[in-house]
Order: sequence, then structure tokens, then C-alpha cells
Amino acid sequence: MSAKTSTTVLKAFSVLEALGDSDTPMSATQIARETGYDRATCYRLLMTLKEAQYVSLDVDTKKFEISFRVVSLARKLLQEDKEVEMVREVMRMISHRSTETCHYSTLDGEKSVITLRERGKQVVSVEFGVGESAELYSTAGGKAMLAFADTRFTQKILSKKLPRHTVNTICTPSELRQELLTVRAHGVAYDNEELMIGLRCLAAPIFEADGSVRSTIAMSGPTGRYTDERVAELEVILREGARELTRRRGGPQWSV
Repeated sequence: MSAKTSTTVLKAFSVLEALGDSDTPMSATQIARETGYDRATCYRLLMTLKEAQYVSLDVDTKKFEISFRVVSLARKLLQEDKEVEMVREVMRMISHRSTETCHYSTLDGEKSVITLRERGKQVVSVEFGVGESAELYSTAGGKAMLAFADTRFTQKILSKKLPRHTVNTICTPSELRQELLTVRAHGVAYDNEELMIGLRCLAAPIFEADGSVRSTIAMSGPTGRYTDERVAELEVILREGARELTRRRGGPQWSV
């Protein structure tokens, strides 16, 4: 017998997520269209969230927006502890040597989430924000995690429908398995315009002390700058940084 759940709470989280995904404040009517719930339900949930101080209301425009109180829920995850500073130190080294912005992502369920970012000196860069999540099969960081994941976990991901984002997205399980074998052999994963046309990415795995891979460091940029020659240069820097972070965590050293 499955545990009982509260549909009201689930709806409240959907409303909160809709607000969080929006770049501008939203009215109850707009949120109703976004979530599919009726306006009265959305308004009631919004006023409850406002009472709890997770949402604020502009009385003039009658529009709601997410409040900074939401950040307090994640303060333990985002706090600048020794582990975070260790990661930042390696990221600074990578960014300084490459002049590129780099991102640190961690495995969260069946997606990867960007938890840290170090800006580079390039004028044109890809601005992925901290907190953004992505599917594993269509991103460099996600493929770096999948390549070294438990076989059952990888099979679970590959058994699902893999939506196509661009003409380059690898959507068939057989092709993706071959891609993951290449990642294991090469030590670096790639996204060649698979998530977005005009964007190339590369990522390297970070091994934990138990040999698992639950995080990656990646770099992304426009195809005009990320030529094959440039990517080859960045691979060297990225591998060295990933090996250094692996070493600091007591993980197994890899030579590829």
C-alpha cells in the first residue's frame, strides 16, 4: 500500500516552481495558465505562500514573485564550507588557465544540477546559472556521470524516452551506449550542439573516494570559438583540473 500524499502540497510546489522559472512577476491568472490549475486554487495557494513569506505580492500590480526566503531552505547545501572552497580553488585554476567560464555540476536524482560557477575572461560566454538542471543524456556533464554510473542506473536512463533537442541530439540507446564507452576511454565527455545549436561543451568526471562519479566540471562556449583545435587545448586543462580534484577527494587516479 503506497503512502498517502497531499495533492494540495504538490500543487503549492508547482505554483512555487512556476514563479521560480519566470523572469518577471506573475498574476494568479498567468500562473493558472502555466500550471493548469484554476485561478481560485492558484490564488489561494499564492496567498498561503505569501503568508509563509515564500512569495511576495505587489499590491499595485496584483502580481506575485518568489522571495529570498526560498534561498534559506538551501542554505545548508549552498554554504561556503571547506569542500566548496576546495572545488572553487580548482575551478579558479581551470578558469585562469583557459580564460573560459567553468561550471561544477552534481548528480541530483536523474538530472545534473549546476551548483558552482567560475567566470572566465572571455567576452562572449554561455551563462548557465547556478541551480539550473539538465537531462543527463544530452549534456557533456550528464554523459560524464552516466559513463561511470552503476549499470542499472544507466540502463534506467536509457530505457526512457529521450527527447530530441536538436538534430545532433543522441536519442537512441545503442548510439548513446557507444558514446558512453568513448567517454570512459577518453576521460572527457562532449556535447556537440546536442542541447542547443551553436553551443559546444566538454566535461570531465570527478571521482569520489569510493570510485563513484557524482560530479563533473565543464566548459561551454559558442561553436565559433570552440573549434576542434580549441576544444583539444581545453581538454588538457580540464582533465588536469578534474584529476586534481579527484586526488584531493581521495579518489582513484585515472590516466586517460
